Amino acid sequence: MTVSELKDYCAAKDAGGKNACRFYILGVAQGVELGAGEARDQTHFCIPEGLAPEDLVTVVKRAMDRYLTAYPMNANKQAVALVGAAMMQAYPCRR
Repeated sequence: MTVSELKDYCAAKDAGGKNACRFYILGVAQGVELGAGEARDQTHFCIPEGLAPEDLVTVVKRAMDRYLTAYPMNANKQAVALVGAAMMQAYPCRR
């Protein structure tokens, strides 16, 4: 999925689009966390326990808006990188 496609889903008024946005973001977050746990690598991001899923969505939507404002030519880049970068910035791991 591209950044532009994710933005469209996240801006959708219908439940299908909103769910696609939410599930994509949560899927990336969980996938990275699971992979990091298996590799014993906790350097990517550390989402606080008990954080509401909507808070993760809000973080990514804000990051996406900033990113596309600064780099509109990158709208066709892969969204997974943007989601990961937004999580790393918002929820850095304490060392």
